[in-house]
Order: sequence, then structure tokens, then C-alpha cells
Amino acid sequence: MPSRPDIRRLGPPIDTRPCLPTELNALLAPLRGLRPTDWRKAALPRSTVHDLAAHVLGDYYGRLGLTRDGYRHVARPGEG
Repeated sequence: MPSRPDIRRLGPPIDTRPCLPTELNALLAPLRGLRPTDWRKAALPRSTVHDLAAHVLGDYYGRLGLTRDGYRHVARPGEG
């Protein structure tokens, strides 16, 4: 089992949860104004605006669900 890095040098944890609504609104604001054709435009070499937005928002909502549901990853045999 790999050892966990010593993060004490980083100082005490900072609660960033109050920033999340502002950050989410900053992400959603430009998306709200997009026309249907804008969603199909390239955002990255192999991703559209839709792909990128779905990925970021999926991570955001997935993380909320994992936290809410108390999910804890259990390593399968062979996982490091």
C-alpha cells in the first residue's frame, strides 16, 4: 500500500465551499448564452464546447453526489 504524502507543510485546510456557488455561476454564465450551433464548436482538439461543459459539470455534480452519499472507493485487487 503506497504511503500518503506528508501535507502538514501546506498548513491547515482552507474551507473553499463558500466560493463554489460563485465559481459555478462564473462557469454557467457564458454557457447560458450559447446558441445551439455554439455547442458544436471545437473547444479543444478533439472536444466540442458541449463535451467540455458536460465533463466539467459532470465532475462537479458527481463530486457532490459522492460526498452526499458517503461513497468511499474500495480498491480492487491489482489497483495501486
